Amino acid sequence: MNRGFVGGLMASLAVVAGCSVAGGGPDESAVNARLPTGVTLLESDQEQCAGDVQVKESSSGTGLVLQRGQNATFRVRVDDDEEADVEWTCIGQASSDSQDIDCPTSTSHLRVTRAGSGDDLLLECYG
Repeated sequence: MNRGFVGGLMASLAVVAGCSVAGGGPDESAVNARLPTGVTLLESDQEQCAGDVQVKESSSGTGLVLQRGQNATFRVRVDDDEEADVEWTCIGQASSDSQDIDCPTSTSHLRVTRAGSGDDLLLECYG
């Protein structure tokens, strides 16, 4: 077998494996990540956003930006008020106000899905 082919295949598998596990918050590893086995959809919310969407934990200064056709799945932390401490912002609109994501207290994961075309944004809480 060609050594270059095997090396390229191994590098590709490493990239795929790195993208398949969601971390402890919204970061690049969350893009196109799968939900863990056994979680159940608790609540979903359909929103509209004409621009890119930034998702971040309220306590952190950085977040993940999703464009049309992208999705992200990540673990969420529940704060002392027993609420998921995550917000999203529609970037590129005249006003870019952040909005909290309201999930049930038993939420462990959040999935954010952008439609490939149009302005649809789907926020799903899993636990």
